Amino acid sequence: MALPVRALQPGRRDMSFLGFLLVLPRKLLNPMADMPPGVARPSTKWADGMKPSKAAEWFVDCFRMRMHDDAVWARSKYHHVYSSSPIATMRDFLVFCNLAVDRGMIPKNLPWSVVLDKADETLMIPFAKRDAKVKYGDEYFFAELGGGRSLRATGTAVYGFWFQEICPSAVQFKETNRAFPKDASLFDDQARFARVGGIKRWKQLHGSLEMQFKKRGRQWNE
Repeated sequence: MALPVRALQPGRRDMSFLGFLLVLPRKLLNPMADMPPGVARPSTKWADGMKPSKAAEWFVDCFRMRMHDDAVWARSKYHHVYSSSPIATMRDFLVFCNLAVDRGMIPKNLPWSVVLDKADETLMIPFAKRDAKVKYGDEYFFAELGGGRSLRATGTAVYGFWFQEICPSAVQFKETNRAFPKDASLFDDQARFARVGGIKRWKQLHGSLEMQFKKRGRQWNE
């Protein structure tokens, strides 16, 4: 059911994830500690064995799940995806994509045109852990240590910090975030888009999100 943006509220916290946090090793709760190798910095490992279309969808879902986690666990401290405009949502995704490039996490065979097409299809639809379980079968942060993959681990690797700055640090995110205006002046500098598909494709994405929003608002499945 489509709801006005102001009516959107994030769902209940995932209690299984709360239990997971309670049993985290102490070193992971130390702001000075790094995440385990292969989890905090998985590079392009997250895309191993995936065709470009599936990898693009997974990458977008990493962002969508992080936005939901930020709303539920950090009370929208860093993002306001459930109460902001389409351009703000697009901007947050643009920052996410640029950070992923900075960290060397985008496979060479992953076209940005495909990523942005997938973003166009799903950015306006919230994505919680229960949705990840339905879509991918499971969502376990340390799955990569056993040869799997995790949406949350990939999102944490892109941003460089946990939902609430538990570890390691939000410094790089904050610095990058300041370089991207929160209004239409975002499009004044083509360099912001040059590494992630080009300004033309991002303008097309913005226009499409605006039309989707006017037509049906955000899609929220209780």
